[in-house]
Amino acid sequence: MKRNRWGPVLATLLLLGIFAFLFAGSAQATLDRTDYAGGRFFTDSHNTVIFGIESTGIVDLVGGALLDNATDEDRLAIEETYIDLTGIVGFTGAVTITGNLSVDGVTALIDGSTSFRGISAGFTSLEAPAIRFGLNVTDYMQLAVTQTSSNVAITHTGAAAVTWTATSFDFVGTMALDATTLSDVLTFSGDGTIDNTAADTLTITETNIALTGISLLTGNAFLTGDLTQTGSTTMTGDLAADGTSNLDVTDIDGTLNVEGVTTHQANVIVANATNSGSLFISAYNLVYTQTDSAVTVFTLPANAYVTEVKVMTTTTFNESGTLTCDIGWSGTLEGYATDLDIKTADGWAYANVWTGFGVSIGGSARDILVSIADQNDNGSAGAATVYIEWTLGAPGSL
Repeated sequence: MKRNRWGPVLATLLLLGIFAFLFAGSAQATLDRTDYAGGRFFTDSHNTVIFGIESTGIVDLVGGALLDNATDEDRLAIEETYIDLTGIVGFTGAVTITGNLSVDGVTALIDGSTSFRGISAGFTSLEAPAIRFGLNVTDYMQLAVTQTSSNVAITHTGAAAVTWTATSFDFVGTMALDATTLSDVLTFSGDGTIDNTAADTLTITETNIALTGISLLTGNAFLTGDLTQTGSTTMTGDLAADGTSNLDVTDIDGTLNVEGVTTHQANVIVANATNSGSLFISAYNLVYTQTDSAVTVFTLPANAYVTEVKVMTTTTFNESGTLTCDIGWSGTLEGYATDLDIKTADGWAYANVWTGFGVSIGGSARDILVSIADQNDNGSAGAATVYIEWTLGAPGSL
């Protein structure tokens, strides 16, 4: 009865041809026959136990034994609900696992000859306090999660620089950057703010700083080097410019307090003034080529009063005939001076029409026009400067 109980098991093993045994000779380790009391064992030609089945059902193989399905060389199937492998297990070739794979150990190593790839559909999570991706144990990227705060720290090791390449990156939430180098454009979606949360000073050190678009600077701004701004700039706070500031068109809303000497290299246009007790002098340089039509020399602000008009010829006009000028405004070209002789550089030529003096120009700004009349139109030299003195306070109230 005992032989008949093991007969079907042995017959099945032999019919499937799944066991082939390779040995290196008599130097192999041997199995102890006493372990198979109540079981079965097989010996080789040297009467050495090479395959045994214990009474508990455990199968023992000796040495470098090979488990092989000889009738179907491409497939060996072991069908069980649970398969437990204890010890070091080596698989040579492709392994297909249908069902769940549970690996419980300190380290799970998957080593392919070229790469390990292909975790695809169905993969939902990779959970661990620290997960590494990399080349080896020294060069890798690690994602570490602090269990108490759920903060994630991404750390790159090794000496080489890290390059992330993508069509675009979209970071949602607050981002803190320590040392950052930009090789392209930094774009904010919506109203972006650059803030140094660790200190009160944000330092941008460059030879040239170009800001394109509307820039809003809140607080004190300290700029070292040249600043090129294309577009509008709104500054809330103080602006301290130490050095030469080259401003093309500047609109200042509020009070401008200038300490020191102010040099104007061209005309100054006063659109409005609150100090009615001040006198202003506007000047314009004329040359011999400006003889064809009336020239706008400057614009007086609304409610201004003209108190004096005069011309200084700085270079004699070499026109062969007479040369005179009229000074006035649109519709009244001789309102301040008529046929004023300015041909020779021999001193001041004062206005000879006084009806426009001491009278407000009205509630609108007025363009001052100068017309030069040259008799023969053959001059090749000559220059003069027109001066108009004016105030915003009526004569007698200064």
